[in-house]
Formats: sequence, C-alpha cells, structure tokens
Amino acid sequence: MKIDLHVHTVYSDGSGTVEEVIRRALEKGLDGIAITDHNSIKGYFEAKKILKEKIILIPGFEVKTEKGHILIYGLTEIPEKNISYEELIEWVRKRRGIAILAHPAAGRKYMKTWMRSKPDAVEVLNALYPIGSLMIKMGMKIANKLELPMTGGSDAHQPENVGDAYTLVKVEEKSSEGILEAIKKGLTEPGGGLSPLKIRLKLGLKFILRSLD
Repeated sequence: MKIDLHVHTVYSDGSGTVEEVIRRALEKGLDGIAITDHNSIKGYFEAKKILKEKIILIPGFEVKTEKGHILIYGLTEIPEKNISYEELIEWVRKRRGIAILAHPAAGRKYMKTWMRSKPDAVEVLNALYPIGSLMIKMGMKIANKLELPMTGGSDAHQPENVGDAYTLVKVEEKSSEGILEAIKKGLTEPGGGLSPLKIRLKLGLKFILRSLD
C-alpha cells in the first residue's frame, strides 16, 4: 500500500485545508494518509468526516523535542508541551503508539540519545530535502545504525505536494492498525521522490537553517 505518512494542513503550518489535502491524496492514488500537524490532531478528526473510507486515514501529529522532530501515529491525544525526547518516546510506548524520527538528516544528529531511546522507524526520504540524494543517504545511514525500518513522506505544506514521497507498506490487514503493525515489523520501503526544487529551497532549506541556530 502507498501511504503518505507526513502531511500538514492549516491546522499547523500548512496552507491547504483538510479537504484540499484529501482531494490531492485521492488524485495521487494514495492508499492511505496521515495528517501530521504540529501538536494538533484536529486535521485527523475533520478528515474522518470527509473520507468515508475512500482511503485509509492514520491518526498522527508531529512534536518538536530538543533531540529533533518526532512523528507520532496511532494516538488521538497530544502530550504536554515542552516534553523531552526521551519522555515522549516513553509516553508513546505506554500508549502503544508509533514514533518515527522526522527528517533526521535535516538537523543536528543525536545518535547517542536516539540509540539509548529508540523510536520505531526513521524517515529517510523527505520530499522537502533541499540536497536530495545526499540527505537521503544520510537518513539511510541513521536508520541502519539504529537498526530501524525506513519510511518516506512528502512533508507537504501545500496540497499539490501531497504524495510526492510516501512509504510502501506490505500489510496483512488493510487498516490503520494493520499499516502501523507492518511499520513496526519493518515491512516498509520509501517511495516517490522530491518536491520541486523551488519548494525544497523555500521550505527545506529554511528548516535546516532554523534547526542549526
């Protein structure tokens, strides 16, 4: 199944409405999507009303920690503000969710902490990476060192980029739960490619510079 695991809407720093994002996901032929707004699950609940089982919807959101951005799946509650990385991983585990390192090649590397408190997977392909091939290789190196599954996501901040990158997931059960279980088992492969260069330079490079401050 083709799943975009990283999409933003107007509920955080995206420009597209939930309806526009869903429409684009259907046009791109995605089998599933996770709306991962920053510290918000509102997009998921709105999408549930729109989708009506056309594609699989995975609950998700993105959290910024002192050791990088983390994508959380399978949960519909938001952790407390200013939670530390290790506290967040423990919080997710207790609730049986999934935690994935978001665009780790675009910021500082915290391998000792990531190794000590491992997430469930690593996003090695992010469609907004400004230096595509190099950063993808860096992401793969991180995933291999951590011995974790590899995923891909568009990190779309506007509807037209939804599905530029995605994760191919080999599932036994075609459901949100089945997809998340397959990710845990490592039955994943990054797919798709990079967003247009203009978008990557505008958003991807901006993020890198901000994260290195």
